[in-house]
Amino acid sequence: MTQDNQIIQTPLPGTRMIRFCGDLLTFTLTLPRTQAGSAWVRTNIGHAKIIRNEIIKEVEKNKTPLGRAWFDIPMKRVDERRFEATLPLCEVGHFEAKCFFLSENETLPVWPEGPNVAINVEPAHTCCSNIIYNAFVRQFGPNKNGKFFYGTDEDSIRSLDKKGYTVIPPSGTFRNLIQELDFIIGGLVKRGWYSELPFIGENLQFIH
Repeated sequence: MTQDNQIIQTPLPGTRMIRFCGDLLTFTLTLPRTQAGSAWVRTNIGHAKIIRNEIIKEVEKNKTPLGRAWFDIPMKRVDERRFEATLPLCEVGHFEAKCFFLSENETLPVWPEGPNVAINVEPAHTCCSNIIYNAFVRQFGPNKNGKFFYGTDEDSIRSLDKKGYTVIPPSGTFRNLIQELDFIIGGLVKRGWYSELPFIGENLQFIH
């Protein structure tokens, strides 16, 4: 296989992504200079049935997968150096793809460096109402607003800090978090203010 690190593919080779049925995925291939020839996307997108059949035959009958799902899709030249192809994602499953360039009067394709793009296509109905929130319960305690140490003996805190101790406020509890649920679920989630969730990290998940 001939690879050229000056050929740029978008999405980048090795990219792993999640998309949903009904989405469109656009591939572009940019050459380092103007060249006569054609560009293609080699993929198994749209051949989920063939992929499944080969997997079943491998498991049940120990038959080697032959990769019959792979085929080449021509890309459209959009300027002197760039080619483009937009593919519809109509099936659920795991698919891969990679672009290549075929110079005029040549039979050996040239590929951008790197592995295939991996695309996991999920059912369309799962693209909404499936957000998972991880609440960092510890942070919902007395120091939620960062004011726990105000009014305390700061000299004692500094003394412990100099000795290598880590001085942290008391941890929050699930009871502290329960008091915030109306605001998190009824306010932030419904209004889409995901970035304003105060603490995201560990210990509790909310599924909306």
